[in-house]
Amino acid sequence: MRYSWHKRVLSEYSRSTVASVSATLGVLMVLSVAQLLNGGVFEWEKIAPIDQPDILVRFLYSALTFVSIGAILYNLRFYQFLSLLFGSDRRGYREAKGIIWAGLILIMYFVIVPFVVEVMNTTVSFLYNIALLFLYVSPVVFVTFFAVTALAIYRRLYWQKVVGPLSRLE
Repeated sequence: MRYSWHKRVLSEYSRSTVASVSATLGVLMVLSVAQLLNGGVFEWEKIAPIDQPDILVRFLYSALTFVSIGAILYNLRFYQFLSLLFGSDRRGYREAKGIIWAGLILIMYFVIVPFVVEVMNTTVSFLYNIALLFLYVSPVVFVTFFAVTALAIYRRLYWQKVVGPLSRLE
C-alpha cells in the first residue's frame, strides 16, 4: 500500500511523539515510586510532556493543514470558487492560493495545534495523577494495574507484528 506524503509525515511525527511521551512518563513513574519509598506524600501535579512542534517543521504543519482545514475547504469547493474569481489568470490564482495556504498554516500553528497540545497535556496529566493516586493509595493495586496494562499492550503489539502478518500469508 502506497502512502501519500501527508500520511507519511503524520505517521513519522506521531511515532516520535509517542516514544518521547512514553519515556517521559516512565521516568516520572520511577521517580514517583522513589518518592513513595522515601516517604513522600501524594501531591497533584500538572505535567506537560507534549511540546508544540517548532514552526520550522513546515512539512508537519502542511500535512496537518492538508488533512484538516484544507480538506474542508476542498470539500466546500472553495478552490473552484477561487478559480472562478481569477478566471484565466492562473498565476494570480496560484498566488492567492499560496497566501491562503500560508494563512491556514499560521492558523494551524498559532491556534489549533496549541489547543490540541493543551488538551493532550491536560489528559496525560490527569491520567498520570490518577496513576500516582493508585500508587499512593495501594501499591499492590497499582502494580497489578500496571502489569495488566503492560501485558495488554505487549499482546497487542505482538499480535500486530507477529500474528497479523502471518494471517495474511494464508
